[in-house]
Amino acid sequence: MKLFPNILLGLVVTFVASGCSTVKRELGFRGPEYSPWYAHHFTPEEIKPIVTSFEREHSEVPMLPKPKLVLTPEVTRQIKKFSENNRVFIERSVERREEFYPEFAALFIREGVPLELLNVALIESGFKSNAVSVSGATGVWQFMKPTGRSYGLKINWLSDERKDPIRSTWAAARHLKDLYEMFGDWYLALAAYNAGQGAIRRAIERSGTRDFWQLARKGYIRKQTADYVPKFIAATIITENLHDYGFIELAKLYAKTSTLPG
Repeated sequence: MKLFPNILLGLVVTFVASGCSTVKRELGFRGPEYSPWYAHHFTPEEIKPIVTSFEREHSEVPMLPKPKLVLTPEVTRQIKKFSENNRVFIERSVERREEFYPEFAALFIREGVPLELLNVALIESGFKSNAVSVSGATGVWQFMKPTGRSYGLKINWLSDERKDPIRSTWAAARHLKDLYEMFGDWYLALAAYNAGQGAIRRAIERSGTRDFWQLARKGYIRKQTADYVPKFIAATIITENLHDYGFIELAKLYAKTSTLPG
């Protein structure tokens, strides 16, 4: 599984001859315009040399630390909800994630963001590209218009790139990276993703602590945000241990689709 997320970084080089420059200019690597109707079909023999080449080229990209998956009472409650009451949601979310997993993972790796953070999209939208909340947050990553535009997504009456799973994922990777660099802690960064940077800064100032659990338990942040980080941790624990939580068939499918053949 370690090599497979790099596949897209390698696959895109095969399309240089097409002359498409938009992705090179906007995303920083070579490739075609993304099309949700286009499918990549490569044999293991074709993939291996490409992956090896791009592993060397991108080996210097530093990865941010992984988020800690602590098992608090709050996380345990969310695990119970997901694994017992919302099993269909988990199943459908993982299935939708797998459809674009190589692309999603490649973009996160290119920005140095741990792949565990892909589960932000799971708790935000269940990986639905057409999801729209009552507040107008849209797409897989549930961007509001100002945030989406600040990361280069085109949002107008003709198109809304928040619904483009690839472009929005690139924007999400950069946004999450910026939040981590701002707060120096994944729990605070995730809380800011949900509530906004200002709300978390004010909570830290009022409380005098940068401990997310203290902010949540003492009411310095709203309940939705207090639940957000436990939901993320729970979703990550479950999706990394599908078999242990009774998702037997899904675990088998996941193993097949998320491992580099050969």
